[in-house]
Amino acid sequence: MSRRLAFPLALLLVVLGQVLGAWKQPERRTASRQTLPVDSGLDREVDAAVDGLRRAQDATGNANGIAGGAAHLIKSGWVIRESTIWARHADAGATPDTTVLWSAAGDVNAAASAPGLDNRHHFVNAYLEDFRPFATANLWVPLYTISRVKTYEFDHASVTGYRERWQTSREAFYYARGDCEDHAIALADWLISMGEDARVVLGKLRDEGHAWVALFRDDNVYVLEATQKYRRQGPQQLRLAAMLPSYHPSMMFNREFFWFNTGSELTVDYTGDAWEKKSAYRAP
Repeated sequence: MSRRLAFPLALLLVVLGQVLGAWKQPERRTASRQTLPVDSGLDREVDAAVDGLRRAQDATGNANGIAGGAAHLIKSGWVIRESTIWARHADAGATPDTTVLWSAAGDVNAAASAPGLDNRHHFVNAYLEDFRPFATANLWVPLYTISRVKTYEFDHASVTGYRERWQTSREAFYYARGDCEDHAIALADWLISMGEDARVVLGKLRDEGHAWVALFRDDNVYVLEATQKYRRQGPQQLRLAAMLPSYHPSMMFNREFFWFNTGSELTVDYTGDAWEKKSAYRAP
């Protein structure tokens, strides 16, 4: 082939490739996301909510502690009570400043606890207190409200001064600052109150420890990033978990159950056989 013909042909192939790519791209976006319209009343509803919640944040707060519940291990049938956890930590001389996994009778990683603002460990499920600041039927209101009323701040930089202290869903709306799990707990609990199957997920985002919300809806799993500060600009999109390779879930929980990933640490799957329902939480 002569050089005179080779260059135009190469150029034609590049242009053709771009055209085909542009033609396929919208199809890929449509398949990977679900669009939900934002109605005209969203702004007013969120604005009113934010005003009320910011006034509430001027109050002392609600860090009065959580009554001790129990984790009923599904595989072994054992029961681990929070009073046992408190006694174990007292014997050790200090409250662990991090999330702790619990096992019993060969039932490994069957429950998890984390330190609260009352300086006691509680099972992670207990932080979902069945609290919502107000009722709404709009899926986007909780996400937008939390993004405006809650400022992201690491626990060690806040007034607690600890590396890790979890806020309950109620406390998260009284304290203006909190880190990723505080955002996720507030969002998941509100969505659960709306009848949604929402779970707090603990895992890694780009190799860093993180917490977010998984929404199980219409046979799909979506990631809701509670720490993202959203702007209301037209229709928004739910992002399919399978299309977000940077999110790697290790464990997840709602008000009732705790799940643990027994498979690959690099998974983007939230429903496969590697996920084991480990324990059921029972409030006192």
